[in-house]
Amino acid sequence: MNAVLQRAWKQRFKPGRLALAIHITLALTSTALLPESASAAPTATSTYSVSSGSLEQALLAIARQSQQTISFDPKRVAPYQAKPINGRFTLEQAILQQLQGTPLSVTATANGTLTIDAVTTTPPKAPTSALQAARDSGQTLPAITVSGGAEKSEDASVYNPSLSSSATRTTLALQETAQSVQVVSRKLIEDRQAISVEDALRNAGGVTLQGGNRGPNSLNIRGFNVTAGSTNGVSNPGTSANGSATGYSNIDGIERVEVLKGPQAVLAGNSSPAGSVNVVRKAPTAYPLHTVKFETAKYGEVKTAIDLGGPLNDDKSFRYRLNASTMHADHSFPDFNGKRADYVAPALAWEGDTTRLTVGAEFNVSRSSGPAATLYNNDRVQRLPTYRLGDKDNHFAGNAKTVYYELGQDLSDNWSFNSKATYLDSTMNYRIHETYAVATNGDLTTHELANKQDLNSISLQNDIRGKFDTGPLTHNILVGYDYQHLTTTSWDLYSGRIFTTGNYNNPDSLSFPDIPIPGYKSYKMVQDQKGLILQDQIDIWDKLHLQLSVKRAEWTSKTSTYPRNRTNTSFSDETKWIPSYGVSYDITPEVTVYANLLNSFQTAGALNTITKKPMPPSTGKSKEAGVKFNLLDDNLTITTSVFDIQQKNVVIYNIAGDAVGAEGRETKGFDFDLNGEVLPGWNISASYTFAQPKDADNSDQTGYKSRITAQPKHTGSIWSSYELQEGRFQGLGAGVGIEAASETLNGSTGNYFKMGGWAQTDASIFYRQPKYTVTLGVKNIFDRDLYDYSTTASYIGVKPGRTARLSVSYSF
Repeated sequence: MNAVLQRAWKQRFKPGRLALAIHITLALTSTALLPESASAAPTATSTYSVSSGSLEQALLAIARQSQQTISFDPKRVAPYQAKPINGRFTLEQAILQQLQGTPLSVTATANGTLTIDAVTTTPPKAPTSALQAARDSGQTLPAITVSGGAEKSEDASVYNPSLSSSATRTTLALQETAQSVQVVSRKLIEDRQAISVEDALRNAGGVTLQGGNRGPNSLNIRGFNVTAGSTNGVSNPGTSANGSATGYSNIDGIERVEVLKGPQAVLAGNSSPAGSVNVVRKAPTAYPLHTVKFETAKYGEVKTAIDLGGPLNDDKSFRYRLNASTMHADHSFPDFNGKRADYVAPALAWEGDTTRLTVGAEFNVSRSSGPAATLYNNDRVQRLPTYRLGDKDNHFAGNAKTVYYELGQDLSDNWSFNSKATYLDSTMNYRIHETYAVATNGDLTTHELANKQDLNSISLQNDIRGKFDTGPLTHNILVGYDYQHLTTTSWDLYSGRIFTTGNYNNPDSLSFPDIPIPGYKSYKMVQDQKGLILQDQIDIWDKLHLQLSVKRAEWTSKTSTYPRNRTNTSFSDETKWIPSYGVSYDITPEVTVYANLLNSFQTAGALNTITKKPMPPSTGKSKEAGVKFNLLDDNLTITTSVFDIQQKNVVIYNIAGDAVGAEGRETKGFDFDLNGEVLPGWNISASYTFAQPKDADNSDQTGYKSRITAQPKHTGSIWSSYELQEGRFQGLGAGVGIEAASETLNGSTGNYFKMGGWAQTDASIFYRQPKYTVTLGVKNIFDRDLYDYSTTASYIGVKPGRTARLSVSYSF
């Protein structure tokens, strides 16, 4: 290839896209041994979402979404632009829509490959460039063959996936979504060696964690606590029923994590104005996938995982996926006893001409040690010789079993019925020693705590979706019904022992007798949520997009407590109509502006001790406007937004812990998120959030002025990696990242305290080859003492010190 041709190649074709095409083409070799019928282009319809841009990018998107092979000469399609489409089509229909108005046609080869070629006329002359010089000199460029059936999905290949279905339930380009939605892709999860969903969320702007000494950390978005989440779009049990906002899936079975910023009551029902986290499971694949992974880390931690998938018959209509992992560690930070986790997640899928069905299950058993902690005493956060306030055997244990299905049934070309359901059976246990009081010399008064919680839930989601045109308007209608029923039962110790022998300056003194099994049934809660959803996504002249929705949410709760052989029962019920509005406008194919008005409601579950009446639910309203950029041929995306979130009727408590009234809260700020590939091999994920909360003056009700705690004004993170694209050391690379936040106010009334800003630096080196990848990463590389935010002075969670992790994966 001469110098002119090389310049043409580099200017016209982005190496990042070439790398993707090469990976996809290599993966296709695994299907070459199938009969011809297996490779034939299917006539079944699928959902396609293609944005405006170049025709080349549209064909690449259709290939990825269809998991089929498309062959074309890039120079032939270079002069033409894509037509935005969003709906269900056959593969041929999707391609023909893009070829309308061009002298190009699509034909199928003997082995089923679809080829784009000229009909009779010559395409318009491309602008003068090095590419034109190469063509004028008689040189020709090779055709690129692209297959969606690659070894890696979009989430496993890029930092900036283009589509999401969590914000609207329908597959929609993130560029057109009138809301700030940040996706943590599988590639970013792997590159950062995330070990949990919470760990993966370190890459999401505006997300902060507040340490919890009795279970999972509390998750905040834009200064508000996240109370609801979903898995594959189906609501998880909320935190009001001691559920989990981040779900019950293991990180090894997750394809991506989506952060929806701002109120999500239309989707989640009873929830705070913070937003929501949607976890997307790995799905059955139409291409062979066989990967084994080995990890080892500090404290003797060893993990082995497998990821298997592929078709079960010649036409690939039956597919499967199996993820499994086992982890064991001898010890845990800083000197707790070991931890372990076992996970199995099988899934089967069948796709016919008009029907799509997936059934699956997840089994997750875990035991984690800790929590590592310090406290605020003598006017400062204590730097302990060992960050442990309880016994070495303090721990949390969980056992979660999940069964689910997802059904899609086409009713006609533009109408479909969709149904999802999830059943969860979860048991959580903890045995910890909690600090009750502390003396100036470090002596601790400690009491033992034991708790067992059984949670059973079923979540059902049904909807009918349709598409039709009215003049220049294209409507995408959704009419849905949600239902969730859950029961939570809790057991505690009737009376825990008190110990006064410990001192936080002497770790050896923090040794206590084994904690008994909890046998006192303390409460039982039964909750039901029902919701009717009406939604219309309206496209006007392909540039203006309206997203209108309303939900009639009905929430009921029955709580029974059992003090001293008595039973006290309380009931709550609320019904709300909750509207949400969003609009986006494509200024250019690369730039979109948007705005939204979102609402929320959250039940209080408390009784006003003065009026003896139930506290009314809190309501939230968020106003947001922003700009989205899709740059470098879709390789780099930027979302920037300003927001104003208000919440009313937030329950406030007096110093004795009694609910005495309600107040309003407000946070204003802005976000900046950047994700993608800047240059071939150079990937970046960066975010920054400014959030300014406003303290409410409720001293007339409580006798004091409360403060908003655990909310930094500035938070940010950046992760950047570079991989050599050619030469002797091709595949060798390194990554570095920094996560930082400004100072925060912590504690509670009468004992507020400040913690300074902080920063954590991580780094890794890796070597990637077609069959294997080796990664050595180090988190908190400078071994700094880093603390979680806290609402009490007697417990401040401590993050692990410097931790190295070696990961090796092999595909076969």
